[in-house]
Parts: sequence; C-alpha cells; structure tokens
Amino acid sequence: MFYMDMNYRDYFHRYLVFEVDNLTDELKDKVDINEDDCFILCTNYVDNDGHLMFAVLGVGNSIDNCYKGLELDEELKVYSSFDLAYYDATLVNPNFRMIVKGNQIIEKYESSNEELDEIRNETSLDFVRNPFFPDNLIVKYNSGTIENDFDIKITKIGDYIIEGVVEASELNELNGGIVKAISYSNMGERRLITVVANDDISDEDMKILDDFLIELSKGISKLMPKDITKS
Repeated sequence: MFYMDMNYRDYFHRYLVFEVDNLTDELKDKVDINEDDCFILCTNYVDNDGHLMFAVLGVGNSIDNCYKGLELDEELKVYSSFDLAYYDATLVNPNFRMIVKGNQIIEKYESSNEELDEIRNETSLDFVRNPFFPDNLIVKYNSGTIENDFDIKITKIGDYIIEGVVEASELNELNGGIVKAISYSNMGERRLITVVANDDISDEDMKILDDFLIELSKGISKLMPKDITKS
C-alpha cells in the first residue's frame, strides 16, 4: 500500500517501512549496505515549506529488521514525500529506540507553532488533506464543464468557519483569493463547502459572508443525525 492511500492520522508522525530496492545504495556513506537490504524505516515531519518529509532511521533486509543505523543519533537520509509516494509502505509498531530517535528528529526539523498544531490535530479535515502538504486542503472547483483540484492554505480554524488562501497559480481568477469553508458529515461521509472571495472584499461584505456560513453550518447540524455530524 502507498502511504498516500492510508489515513493521514495513521501515518503522520508514525513509523513506516518502505520497500525501496533502488534507493538503499544512497545510504552507503552512513551504514554498510548488503544486496538484500531493500527496506528503510522512516518517521515523518513537516518542514518550513509545509512539505511532508520522511527521515530514514534505519535500513535492513525485511520489514521487521530495519535496525542498521538505528543506533546513530542522526537520520541516515531525508526523502521528500514525492520521492517515496509510489513505494510500498507498511506501518510498524516502534520500539523504544525508534521512538527516541524519531522524536529527536521531529523536534529538530519540524516547523510548528500553536496555530499549525491546531490545524494538524483537527481530525475533521483529514479527508481533504494534501498528502504532500498536510497543512493544505484539496478542494474542487467547477468552471463550466471543467473540474479542477486546488489547494487551500489554512490560516485559521474557528468554531464554525475554516479560513484560508487559495494556492493555485493555474487558476488565475482564484489564486490568492480568500477562502471560507465549513465541514460537515452526511451519512458518515465527510464533506466540505467552500466559498472563494476576492482579496479586495470589503469588511462589511466579509461579515455578511461569515454570518451566512455560520447560519448554514448551524442549519446543516440540525438536519444531520447528531451522532455523525461535526461542524
């Protein structure tokens, strides 16, 4: 299974083993690599650009035997999520040494603050997270018969409204626009309603838009079964 096909909550800051036969030779400057050493043990973090990165903790010849280099304090190598996107990945239960080394790497490299922690911990957004840039949401935009996916860079999570900015240079009419969104659940399926406004919208019109979305969110909450609705 590719890591992208896993639930975000299952792999973020967790421990995965990738089968990467053609990459382990790149680790020879750190550890001795044998011909059958085709597996790398990784944890992950978000860098200063919001990109999900995978740090290699150890290498070995099977999913359960990736201990070469684990005793070293430094990571063996760092790969981007694009580099490892199409390699088979397996979640593993870490031992104490893996956890210690993984936590040290995350603390050293991860870019975070209170707002980012809130965004990353908000489980109701996991269904639309960008697997390469987890602080971004992927939403769809329909223009006539054309449907595009584009990214929202989240800036704030309120009681009812998620706020962000469009990051989509290919959509000139939207790029840089202000996004207001509400999430909800319908019969167990997570959904997102988004509105994109020009960055020159007046404060008065923004207030009207916010009030509309809040009332819409409240209305949806009343219509949906209480046990599966989260606005």
